[in-house]
Amino acid sequence: MTDIIAIVEDDHKIAEGLRGILSDVGIKSILFDNGLTFLSSYKAHDFSSLLLDIRLPGVSGIQVFKKLRQDGYTVPIIFMSGHADVAIAVDLMKHGAIDIITKPFRIQEVMEPIQESIQQHHRHLKASQEQAQYSNKTT
Repeated sequence: MTDIIAIVEDDHKIAEGLRGILSDVGIKSILFDNGLTFLSSYKAHDFSSLLLDIRLPGVSGIQVFKKLRQDGYTVPIIFMSGHADVAIAVDLMKHGAIDIITKPFRIQEVMEPIQESIQQHHRHLKASQEQAQYSNKTT
């Protein structure tokens, strides 16, 4: 299985930097420069994780997050923010965000939550497959 990370970031330099970091470790990524573009196309991809900027033009990262959870989208989400707000961070973590990283960040600050989110995604897929197999045996 090839892991693909969605990067939703309006700052082109940060997005390309993240793409380069991920590429260096063999992880594919797809860039989206705003939340609306991501929301209109995320179902066409099998993402392992999502790096999501909190402050985006138009539809904010928080609005994207709420819409995804409302739709039952369970892919792990890591938020990025240039402005640390503890109350927002706590709320996002309570609602299932994997982590919130503050920009500017170091490579290790990004890679640890990404690796964790990919592992979580794989565990979720495995559990779903096992549940489907069990359901097929009992019907």
